[in-house]
Formats: sequence, structure tokens, C-alpha cells
Amino acid sequence: MADVQESFLHGQLLERRQRLETAIVSSGGSESLLQLLDEVDSALERMKAGTYGICETCHDPIEKDRLVTDPLVRYCLDHLTASQRRALEQDLQLASHSIRMGFPRRSQQTRKSTAQNGSRNWPLQAARNPHKPW
Repeated sequence: MADVQESFLHGQLLERRQRLETAIVSSGGSESLLQLLDEVDSALERMKAGTYGICETCHDPIEKDRLVTDPLVRYCLDHLTASQRRALEQDLQLASHSIRMGFPRRSQQTRKSTAQNGSRNWPLQAARNPHKPW
């Protein structure tokens, strides 16, 4: 794994560890928080041992985007359990739905833009000046 990326992830894990320790003290030692702290410590140990980012089943590199998204992952996509696959599929479906529902349809955007500034070229204008409100 690239040194810059691993350094970033190491910092993220240390920060997460500190937050978990604080949360554990304030919650009276929640079992789920203790388990999460163990996972963070395990990831930090794998970094120290040089095995971080390596699938524990096939020993191939884990997808970098997955490590950035969740630095605790231990398996590549090919070796997820059935429940992990279902959870990932549900996350992807939710993300897809959020994207579709979060953006107005193009025809609605064009009508809105035309009403506001009389231009049908608003996407091009927005691309040239992304800081200018529509």
C-alpha cells in the first residue's frame, strides 16, 4: 500500500481509537464499543506487521477504495461472507437510490434554470463556474 495512504489510514485509526476509548469510559464499557476497539487495535497491529491491506484468506491486496472507506476490512471482495455480501449490496442499493432521488431530473432542472435565468445552457454555465448558484 502507498506510504501516504497508509500514513493517512494510520492517523484515522489512531483518531478512531482515541474516540472509542472516550466513548467506552462514558458508556461504562459497552461490549460493542470494546469489540470495535479490538478491531481497531487489530488493524493497527496489521499495519505494524506489514500485513495491513492484505486479504486474510487469499493474501491478495484488498481494494484500496474499500480500505479508505472502512480501514477495518480484512477481506477482499472475493472473500466476503454471505452476510457481508448482503450488507454491501444493501449499502450500494441505498447509495444508488439516494443519488437518484437526491438530484432533480434533468427536465426539471432545465425548466427551473430557464425560469431563473432564461438560459437552456445552465449545465455548461455551472460547469464553468461551479461556485455560482444556479
